[in-house]
Amino acid sequence: MFKSHKVPKMRIYAPSEPILSALRGSNIDLLLDAPGPLDVLARDKAAAREWVRTNVLAYWPDVRFRYIAVGNEEILKPGVAEYIYPAMLNIYDALSAAGLQGQIKVSTSIQYNALGESFPPSKGEFSQQVLPLIRPIVSFLARTGSPLLVNVYPYFAYADNPVDIDLKYAQFTSPGPVG
Repeated sequence: MFKSHKVPKMRIYAPSEPILSALRGSNIDLLLDAPGPLDVLARDKAAAREWVRTNVLAYWPDVRFRYIAVGNEEILKPGVAEYIYPAMLNIYDALSAAGLQGQIKVSTSIQYNALGESFPPSKGEFSQQVLPLIRPIVSFLARTGSPLLVNVYPYFAYADNPVDIDLKYAQFTSPGPVG
């Protein structure tokens, strides 16, 4: 279906052999989540290497992996959040050992409410709660040239404040920059 509709990019939230096999030779850029368990990927370099071997190297280069997102919306979860950064490092090291560090970027996805301020976008900042955890992640992303992935839901901002927030912002149809 993705091939027939010429979809150029895709995200899958967990490795799936049938999906990864179907993507072989598709030229679809893939964002693949490494959902964890993050504590294992953080503590055990061998587990991270095995995850990369099984879920990336087994399909590379026929599948165009562009990003690995280590965890999805985990930054506010006690008992999980502290493992994101070390798990990212171990996944990155495993990719580096395979010579793929420049071709596949490692990041994480954070949720919208990890931002203390989010509207207008130019005033975006992290909440005080996530600062201690996000600082080393942002430094890593800057060092490796990787993006921070933020799951945003602009419609909720619009629904909460339709007087000040234009519907075009919420629908990603604004003709120019917002704020």
